[in-house]
Amino acid sequence: MHSSPPPGPRGLGAYGFLGWGSAARALAFLQSTARTYGPISHWRVFNQRLFLIDDAELIEQVLVREQHKFTRDRGAILLRELVGDGLLTSDEPRHRERRRVLQPAGKYPNPYPFPDRKALTSAASEAI
Repeated sequence: MHSSPPPGPRGLGAYGFLGWGSAARALAFLQSTARTYGPISHWRVFNQRLFLIDDAELIEQVLVREQHKFTRDRGAILLRELVGDGLLTSDEPRHRERRRVLQPAGKYPNPYPFPDRKALTSAASEAI
């Protein structure tokens, strides 16, 4: 039994994500789609299904908690052919192995931390 896909733009309106040469127009399309159709929307372009997820908890569910249930799309497969099998282009279990290799790097303090904003503000005030 298949459930129906979530609602989303249809017809020529579904091509709005291309932005027609403008990143601002592409972003406006995505924002408008999320406002109109809710946190999950769906449309087809060139017989490809596209989904927009506009909810932080749902994004975490897809990318972190249940990533093993999803596969890379044709674009990622083409990218894999061009740049090799890396973290962004690999599927499970290889993706998990590569991610775990990289995770320890985030556990150590940054040897070059950004300066404290308050310290920068006070230093700038003193210089004036």
